[in-house]
Amino acid sequence: MSAAFTNPKGPTTQMVTPAELGEYVANQRAQTREDWFVASRSLEPSGKERGEENRIIADVWENCDNQEYRESFSHWQGSQGFQGEHWNAVGEKTHAVLSRYLPLFSTTFQARWHTNQLAMLEWGPGGGSNLFKFAPQSRLQYAVDLSAKNLGECAARLGDQAARFRPLVLSGPPESVQTEVGEPLDLFVSTAVFQHFPSKHYGLEVLACVQALLASGGVGYIQIRYDNGNPIYLPKTIDSYGRSLGHAFATSYPLDLFAYILDKLGFEVLSARIEDPNINYAGFVFQKR
Repeated sequence: MSAAFTNPKGPTTQMVTPAELGEYVANQRAQTREDWFVASRSLEPSGKERGEENRIIADVWENCDNQEYRESFSHWQGSQGFQGEHWNAVGEKTHAVLSRYLPLFSTTFQARWHTNQLAMLEWGPGGGSNLFKFAPQSRLQYAVDLSAKNLGECAARLGDQAARFRPLVLSGPPESVQTEVGEPLDLFVSTAVFQHFPSKHYGLEVLACVQALLASGGVGYIQIRYDNGNPIYLPKTIDSYGRSLGHAFATSYPLDLFAYILDKLGFEVLSARIEDPNINYAGFVFQKR
């Protein structure tokens, strides 16, 4: 069956096959991805814009008057939705995902995994379930969070294993973390966090920071909220961040755009899977080239 469309190079209307139309649409999407990437990489928020952005975010994650609400969205052990095994399940799932793809990772990474010598960083550890699960396999654990309260909770959950814990309170742009990490990292983890970033550009800044910190062959696992056109999960403006769960739906990415960003930054995407279509969760496993 044929379809008619207007040739973008001229006014001529021609008949094309579905395959040709599909190729045309794919090329248009590729150009859109490239245009966004180039524009976003050149975007530099002013000091005033960055300061206002940080203030709005901190009001949710550090200065919120409703501590019960803040702890629940930060996934503290014992908070609403994270009692008992529900808290442990966060770290168990992350560990299971990485274990599944272990044969695809570099021999250096596999050796450090098996000998408990991982140097890892988690962005947005919240209540520390991922850190707790990976602590026995790690010789060093960095954690970046806007909230000193969250980092204190992580240290409490780690207990005797906290000697290897390096908490980093983020008070500036994402790239400021680079000066606080003293060696190339083996593993990067971030689950249910990118959706809370104030913009897609902010997520790009975090990924650029991760690219600088990971060793060659270093591994990452990121969970995102994906944008499939559902109005609930479309990206929101910073003005709505602190209102009516605005932060929980602040940022989402089309799956192909997020994979494209990873590739452009020097990562090999090993897996891109929809993890929960009911809440638009997807997970990406990748390795630095």
